[in-house]
Amino acid sequence: MVSKEKFRDTNKSHYQEELVERLQQKYDSIFNAQREEYNAIINRLEQTPVVVEKPLTKWQQFRQDVGSVALGIGFAAIIYIIVWLIRKLKRK
Repeated sequence: MVSKEKFRDTNKSHYQEELVERLQQKYDSIFNAQREEYNAIINRLEQTPVVVEKPLTKWQQFRQDVGSVALGIGFAAIIYIIVWLIRKLKRK
């Protein structure tokens, strides 16, 4: 025969285990839903192309090309002036 206290304690522990199991299932389902949502967002971000820089207009491309040529001409002129000054100083 089972005593009242033992039956009560057994029933109480069974109820607590069942409660813990239900809570665990609830939180697992919430966690899994959040994980799936997070993975969906990450996949969407990985698949979305991001425009880093817009293409230059014809005018902007022309200015960029002319600017590099102008720098080259400027450096060549500076080197020519330096060589010319050195030769002029040696002749004196």
